[in-house]
Amino acid sequence: MALVRDGANREWLVSINLGTVKRVKDATGHNLAAVLDNRFAALATITSDMLEFVNVLWWILEPQATAKGVTQEAFLESWAGESIDSALTGFVEALGDFFPPRQRSILQATWTKVRTSTDRMAAKAVLE
Repeated sequence: MALVRDGANREWLVSINLGTVKRVKDATGHNLAAVLDNRFAALATITSDMLEFVNVLWWILEPQATAKGVTQEAFLESWAGESIDSALTGFVEALGDFFPPRQRSILQATWTKVRTSTDRMAAKAVLE
């Protein structure tokens, strides 16, 4: 589980279990339980498109949003910049918690490589 905060300063507890996996898959077609398949292609698809990622995040957090009276539109409008970056980290942390330890370590190592690569590309772009 991971606690994240959106741009409207609302706190969300990101937690993934089989109920969450089913809800996300039914709504978006993304199978969170299969993100380790195909060399993390599914994870890359979800996390590389900010709109797609926040849409998946909505379906993870939809029960909390409903309880708080937050519409999907208001939810989507509250994510940008730093809050998306924080949510990505929280999402991967929660996803790691979903998997058994061996798979969790693979996910964490891969995410570390993705973030390191992204940081290098950003640094290089600034220097050029």
